[in-house]
Amino acid sequence: MHITMRKARRVCVWTIAVAVMASSTTVATTAAHAAVSPCEAMQVVAHEDDDLLFMNPDIYNQINAGKCSVTVFVTDGRGEPTIRNRQRGIQDAYRLMANVSDLNNQDEWTGRLLTFGGKQVEEYVLRDRPNVKLVFMNLADNAPASGDVSIRSLWESGTAVTTTGIPCQDESGSSSCQSLVQQRFTYNHDGLLQTLAAVMGYYGPTTIRLQDTVPADPNRGYIEDHQDHVATAKFAEAATRRYGDASGTRANLVYYRDYNIQNVPENLVSWARDVKRNAFLNQYMPLNPPAQAYVNSGWTERMYYRWARGTSWVGRNADGRIQVFAVRDGEVFT
Repeated sequence: MHITMRKARRVCVWTIAVAVMASSTTVATTAAHAAVSPCEAMQVVAHEDDDLLFMNPDIYNQINAGKCSVTVFVTDGRGEPTIRNRQRGIQDAYRLMANVSDLNNQDEWTGRLLTFGGKQVEEYVLRDRPNVKLVFMNLADNAPASGDVSIRSLWESGTAVTTTGIPCQDESGSSSCQSLVQQRFTYNHDGLLQTLAAVMGYYGPTTIRLQDTVPADPNRGYIEDHQDHVATAKFAEAATRRYGDASGTRANLVYYRDYNIQNVPENLVSWARDVKRNAFLNQYMPLNPPAQAYVNSGWTERMYYRWARGTSWVGRNADGRIQVFAVRDGEVFT
């Protein structure tokens, strides 16, 4: 059997600053090869609800098995009612999936700020299940009221710059709204790649779930995907390579189809449909009413990987010898 492994692993060091709200102090931490807060599975999505609609029941299965799960939300959904309400809806959905009791104002979560390269992100950890984590980056989405550029523009242009939002700024009259981040941060293309790669280095995932980088062609009868989905997936894919080069970890990338799954047959069994419906319809949607538009989309009845998971990973080459293939971090190893 002829097996050779491509791509030598390089050594690098992540330098990460963690700012904890309770003490208002910054602790500098340096990690080489080892994650600061190890978590084997990470989801990187554009919007709150993309994970619930397109990656479940895989996320539920991860959590239900007692494994660590961290979901990174890149944009803040400023085009819908409030940033913080979308976050709260997602917190309720994950609390349900983790089978943790509901408390007022999402008090079942502990929040703090993490700082990567001078940019703050919000991390929430489920108190009774601390291996369930959520990270909010709060970049502008496709339709920002602030006039900032979209994440697609950020991907396509090396000079475009966007500014993060501040949760609760449009909920200032609500005593139940408590925002962690209190300032804005700017990102360009490389800045977002660096921050995403640093977030990956902090948690050290070996599996990274992301959205569709090459959605099906609408001209072939498929519904067109959201530009935020595609751009975020491309950023996550590129950041994974930086993370791999720096840490020596070649994460397994799992891509998920998004909007266009409504154009293909239902493929989830009843319990999996119930998981998706309960998390989305009963937990997330009450805090983000515009999501009602998705009720009849059929997304809660389906989950499709972008690339088929076949078994054709071994075969004979031209001289008849057996050759084994594997795909890691978006690259072919043989």
